Formats: sequence, C-alpha cells, structure tokens
Amino acid sequence: MRTMWQCVLLAVAFALVAPGNALSQPPAAMRPRKGPVRPPRGLTMVERLNGMSPEERQHTLDKVPPERRAQLERALERYQKLSPDQRNRLSQQFRGFQQLPPEQREGIRQAFRQLSNLAPERRRAVRREIGKLRGLTLEERQERLDSDETKQSFSSAERVILSRLAALPEVD
Repeated sequence: MRTMWQCVLLAVAFALVAPGNALSQPPAAMRPRKGPVRPPRGLTMVERLNGMSPEERQHTLDKVPPERRAQLERALERYQKLSPDQRNRLSQQFRGFQQLPPEQREGIRQAFRQLSNLAPERRRAVRREIGKLRGLTLEERQERLDSDETKQSFSSAERVILSRLAALPEVD
C-alpha cells in the first residue's frame, strides 16, 4: 500500500513540475501550431531523459532554463531510484491522471499542494487516513468522511484533501 501511495504522489508531483502545462491543454493534434515544438513536460520528459545517453541528456538539459533543469534533475533522480514495477505503475497512473477532466486534475493538484503545506505530523496523519479510505467502498468512504471521528480528527481543509485524494482512481 505504501509503495502504491508513493507512486501516486510521484505521478501527481510530476504533473506539478509543470504548472499550467500540457496536462491542462488539449492534445497537441488538436492545437494549432505556434512556433517551435515544445519538448514534453512532467513524467514524459523524465522518461525521455532516462532513456537518453548521458551525452544526449546533458545536451538536452543544457537547453533548459536553470530552475526547470534543477526540477528535472531532481525528478530524474527520484525516477531512477524506482524499481521497474514502480516506474511502470507510475507511468500508468500519470497517463490515467492525464485522462481526467481538467477541473478534476486541477482539484487533485491543489489538494497535493495543500497536503505538502501541512505540518509533517498532519501530513502523515492525512496520508494514513487516505490509505485507509482508499481501501473502502465509495459508500463506506463517504460515511467515514462524514463521521464525527473524522470531523474531530481532521480540520475542514484536511477533510477536503482527504476527499479529493482518496477518490483518485486505482491503477490495476
């Protein structure tokens, strides 16, 4: 369960690497072309970088602004530490995330940003609760979210995070 949760976090983190990115736009085939073709963003870019030789990677990263380059290098380092199964699951989750409606993707991004802004002990508590909620049926999940116990244990902002992230689709 923990590995799955880490993959979900990484998938959304990769989506967050590029706010206002290609995830919130229609597919390239549906957009009119303007100027040079932009390189892929988020996980797609990390996967491409991972598949390059060190020389190709260096050449590609030399063309990227310093702040974006640092983000990509950190993301690539995290990606390379994953097992092949975790990478595959992460790719599936990221592609599933891309298929969500833009409003739902933005709500999930916002929930992850809010989660990352919580104090470490609250973040751990919310993550534990998300793990529990994801193991429940939709009805059980809603019942638990509406329970007095949850209302006493979590702030209203934390409950919003719980409801948004517990509803993420599972990847088989």
